[in-house]
Amino acid sequence: MKIKSIEIYKLAIPLKIQFAQANNKSNQSCSIIVKLQTQEGISGFGECCPRKYVTGESPEDVIKALKAIQGALYQYDFVSINAIQEYVCEYLPGVMKPAAICALELALLDAWSKEYQIPLVNALGGTTTQSIPYTGIVPLGPFPVIASKLKHFNFTELKLKASAGLEDNLKRIQEIKSLYTSNIKIRVDANTGWTFPTAIEQCKSLIEAGVSCIEQPFPADADKSMQLLKECYGEWIDIMADESLTDFQTAEALIDQQACNRFNLKISKNGGIFNTLKIYKLAQQHGIKCQLGAHFGETSLLTAAGLIFASIAPKLVAIEGGLGTHLLAKDITLNPLMINQEAIIPRKIDSYYGLGLTIDEEILPAPEKNTQPLNV
Repeated sequence: MKIKSIEIYKLAIPLKIQFAQANNKSNQSCSIIVKLQTQEGISGFGECCPRKYVTGESPEDVIKALKAIQGALYQYDFVSINAIQEYVCEYLPGVMKPAAICALELALLDAWSKEYQIPLVNALGGTTTQSIPYTGIVPLGPFPVIASKLKHFNFTELKLKASAGLEDNLKRIQEIKSLYTSNIKIRVDANTGWTFPTAIEQCKSLIEAGVSCIEQPFPADADKSMQLLKECYGEWIDIMADESLTDFQTAEALIDQQACNRFNLKISKNGGIFNTLKIYKLAQQHGIKCQLGAHFGETSLLTAAGLIFASIAPKLVAIEGGLGTHLLAKDITLNPLMINQEAIIPRKIDSYYGLGLTIDEEILPAPEKNTQPLNV
């Protein structure tokens, strides 16, 4: 498979409710969509959600990186799934950052699977039998508005986007529990918003309130503080890395420092399926739990990639995302992927090629300029 052209789209879709957390809030999605066309006329699509406060990439940074790579991209012959893996794991990390790698990798995998008529899950050696329940997310904001959305789904686990105020967090936890008759599991995500004294103040009370995990309490450069917090409370609660976990090197550093006992993997944040899988396998070797997270505003492209990833990472302890038009005002696919009332996505993932989506190209914005097709 050889690539003939690349088109890049900057996507912003209104959200049905504002998504707010400690280090960011937005009323719209922010994605980069990549469309590749092969010399055989097959189209492949990929997506990433660049977050400057996570990988250091703005949408403009991703666009620039993808434009810079196009000349070299046209020279490659992706004859096998292993050729794509080598390209995205060995070559691309030296020339672009994780989000840009993700968008390009997913487009390559989508096109390759379609061109060679091999289901991706089969090519990657995944299982086709499991159906993982998704966990929900409770953003900051007026709880009645959020509760009106949550009550439609039978979640067994929720993640609370936390504030620095303990009383606010405890109140929100009680509000969450009041929505469900069962014993719902609750995780707390500080999104780098706490100081060490704040974390010490919060942990004991949150554990007593039944919280099972605290995610990224400190900024990404404060792994020592996270290690000290794990020493204090890691026996009773998971301390999870997210913003400080962006690639294989940061994963190794977190493990070396014994800074956490759980990883929040994200396909966009960690450089696509193959690079995320490398981190997952490293974590498994060192007894680190892994969940698959999601950036708010992901379209069905990243949701489809998440389903594929879950098929090759069978020991995930949770999976997030799959919100589709429950959160987005519209999706870019004609057959949006999203959770049902039971918080699952019932999909036979070996029954299609590529990511299994039909993109509604009519609703995509105009492509970014200065991408040139290969003259053949």
